[in-house]
This record gives sequence, structure tokens and C-alpha cells, in this order.
Amino acid sequence: MPLPIPDGTEEDVWMYVDSATVRQPLRPVLDGEPSYEDIPQGLHSDLEPRWNDLDIRRYAYWSVFAGSCGHTYGHNAIMQFVRPGVNGAYFADGEAKPWWKALSDPGRGQMKHLKHLMLAFPYFERRPDSLIVRDNGIHYQRLLATRGSDWLMVYNHTSRPMNLDLSRISGSGKHIWLMNPADGSLLYIGTHSGSHLTIDPRKIPGAPLFLLCPTGHPLCHKYNKHTTRQNPQLTYFNYSGGVICLILSNFAQNLCVSEPFLRFLIPFFTLITAQEGATF
Repeated sequence: MPLPIPDGTEEDVWMYVDSATVRQPLRPVLDGEPSYEDIPQGLHSDLEPRWNDLDIRRYAYWSVFAGSCGHTYGHNAIMQFVRPGVNGAYFADGEAKPWWKALSDPGRGQMKHLKHLMLAFPYFERRPDSLIVRDNGIHYQRLLATRGSDWLMVYNHTSRPMNLDLSRISGSGKHIWLMNPADGSLLYIGTHSGSHLTIDPRKIPGAPLFLLCPTGHPLCHKYNKHTTRQNPQLTYFNYSGGVICLILSNFAQNLCVSEPFLRFLIPFFTLITAQEGATF
């Protein structure tokens, strides 16, 4: 039987998934109504803080990495189709933000990065694995890990230091990326051969990064997956809104990523690679 969920942990949505996945027979589970973007956190006053894209990402990645088969996105204005002259409940203002304007809010656009990430790896092979994370935290400091046989991902809401057990996946050499869940950008960090990894995303060198354009991207006239384009756009990896650590064992040496990983990510992500990847 599932353990009761402690009081005061309503935001810890991964607990609900844990509770559901220990039931028999095992059934698919997802969060059908997480917090809505731009809705007051307590629902009772327009002066309360509103859930924003950072919160929306946390609910989504915590739930999916804990084992959900998918996720539901909601927005305060969109769910009520508010518009000028028609306000909604929970202080949704149709004049200030009609539903069509809310379609441009950041959390909505960021959900595609979660979808594309999940589809970049074997869907039915993936499983949650809490044993990957050593010295895990509580509440916002909680890290959620999911893996396959030779790859793993860890969602880190606060970008705090991570202590990871890499022996949970096969392969002697591990190749490491950081992903920004707000824009889908990827930073290749380097390789690691040990069974444990300690990494602090906030201390990764902030050298300029080359932008690798996906096929057909309007910024690119020609795309070559082995090289950056001429006159690359310089940018920096941003970890302030949380980070995902991606670790793969098997990959194509000349591309720095596995073929299925590359095949799925190139059309959807702003793929970023360090000028010289640091080796741990």
C-alpha cells in the first residue's frame, strides 16, 4: 500500500506519483491539474504571488521525472477564455490579459522542451530512479532523476550542487550535458569515467558558446552538424531558472551525442556546444 502523503507537501507533486506507482495493478498516471500559470498561489487575493514559468517547469519536470506518462499545462486566462468585457474567476483580467495574449506567456512555450526531451530517449525504457541522487534535499532542493539502461537525467530546480551515482547506468565513460529547461539550450560539459559525479552547475566556466543551428532554422543558410556556422552567435548558458543534467554512455564520437539523441534534438533545440568541453 502507498504511504500517506505528509501534510504541508502539496507542492511536492513527485510524492503523488510515487504514491500512485506503487499500487497494483500498475497504471499510467499524470498530473491532470497542476498549478496554472499566472494564477494567484492561494486563489483568494489578487495581491498574492502568482505561479510563473519557473513554478510551471518545476511541477512538470518533478511529475514526469517521478514517473508520470505525460503532463497537463494550464493558464488562468486561457482556461476561462477571458477577453475584454469578460473577466474570469481567480482575478483573471480580460482587459489586461485576454486569453490570446496569454498564449505568449513563457511557461506555455517551455512545455515543448519537456516533450522533446522525453521523446529523445526510448519512452518505454525510461524509469524513475531515486538512488541516482545522493544527499537529496527536500522541497525546492529536491532532485528528481530518471534513466534508461545507458543514460540518465536529473532535474535540479535550484541549480544546486549534485552528487550523482553513475553506476546506475551501464558504460565506463559518461558524457555530460547541462540543459536549460527554459529555452532548451544544451551545454556539453565533458566526460567522466568514475562511478560517482559531483557537479555544481553554478561553477561551470561561463565561456562564450557557439550556437549550432538546426536544419531549416531561419538563422542558418547552411547547416553542417560537424561544425558551427560561420560567424556564430555568442551566448552564455543560463542556469538561474533550474537545470537538467543529461548523462549518456553510448554516443557517436564525431557528433558528441548519440544518433537518436541528435536526431530528435536537432529539429527542436537550440543546441549549444562549448568551444572546448571541460573534462572532469
